[in-house]
Amino acid sequence: MEAVQSGAALAPFEAMLASERSRLVRLCGYIVNNADVAEDLAQETLLEAWRYRHRLSDPQGTSAWLSAIARNVCLRWLRRNGRDQTRLVLPSTTAGNTVADVVDSLPDPFDIEVELERDELALLLDRALGLLPPETRTVLVQKYVEELPHAVIAARLGLSENAVAVRVHRGKLAIRHVLATELHADAAVYGLTAEGSNEWQATRLWCPLCGQSYLRGRLATLMQPFALQCPHCQGAPGGLFIEAGLNQLQLFSGVKGFKASYSRLCSWMRAYQSRTLHAATVLCAQCGGEVVVSRRLGPTVPLQHRGIRGVYARCAHCGTTSYASLNGLILNVPAVQPFWRHYPRMRVLPEQEIEVAGRPTLLKRCESLDGHAWLDILVDPDTLDVLRVDGASDA
Repeated sequence: MEAVQSGAALAPFEAMLASERSRLVRLCGYIVNNADVAEDLAQETLLEAWRYRHRLSDPQGTSAWLSAIARNVCLRWLRRNGRDQTRLVLPSTTAGNTVADVVDSLPDPFDIEVELERDELALLLDRALGLLPPETRTVLVQKYVEELPHAVIAARLGLSENAVAVRVHRGKLAIRHVLATELHADAAVYGLTAEGSNEWQATRLWCPLCGQSYLRGRLATLMQPFALQCPHCQGAPGGLFIEAGLNQLQLFSGVKGFKASYSRLCSWMRAYQSRTLHAATVLCAQCGGEVVVSRRLGPTVPLQHRGIRGVYARCAHCGTTSYASLNGLILNVPAVQPFWRHYPRMRVLPEQEIEVAGRPTLLKRCESLDGHAWLDILVDPDTLDVLRVDGASDA
């Protein structure tokens, strides 16, 4: 009888592990950059989770707990299977390269979304370590992961402290080299590349509206605003094209990379839209003049967006236009941001006009392209207020 009760009590935990498997396979594949071993690493993660299930104190944090186990499993694999030294040519320490400490490259703290991205950045740095020669990887891990002083590292490795300092210096150069070459596209997302930002750059962010292409972006400078566009859908009505105003440059102060920049812009847009959705007029962000708000996009927006649902405000005093299509408003719904983080390849379907409780309603659906998860957002067609959000995960 006791065994039967134990099995019944463990059934929900087993079901939870099964529901997380596909996500863990994707996560492991990303960390080690090797789809061939992702299944095995995910299975090892699930076995460790089962073995240490008594350590899960908060069921609400199950996904984060499993991700942490997966990260450790993958990090062990990377350390065991780091590429041979002949695969990487270390840059010369006399080449005039500027050495930047990896820790100094982390985004400045701003909001909870940037804090969540720190985990993703740590995974990227783990992958970079896995591409280094064993002796270089060892000294960097002992220095920055185990946080050991040079004297202790020297004693462990049978080196002088000066030799350890040289290896650390060369190791940081090697990290920069890897981030600038083999992991360049991923590093650009976090602002870890030094290339100029005046041209459109490829990012590793999937378009959240169509899920068919990575976004292209430009970082904010004195001469140009921060912008993101989707090569696949930007020309379609409501397609993804995001551009901040030049007057918003201070908004991106201290922010590195496209994900952190977009996160900060979203925070500002949520606050701005919460005012414009419930007001007939707002103050112009540029000159402070009073601006009438419309629920249809007007003649000063790109041609493909004109006339569609959204929030539109054009200042008659200075000519500044602020607008967001209904798709843009949907992306800023609080439930959609974590959905996109959890399912990076998602799409937003065209709105459907339906009736709910006898009243006209717009239905907007967000769905994962890698599984069966979805969110349904019910919207008032006149005010564009969100009425209700329903959804289902991959479980």
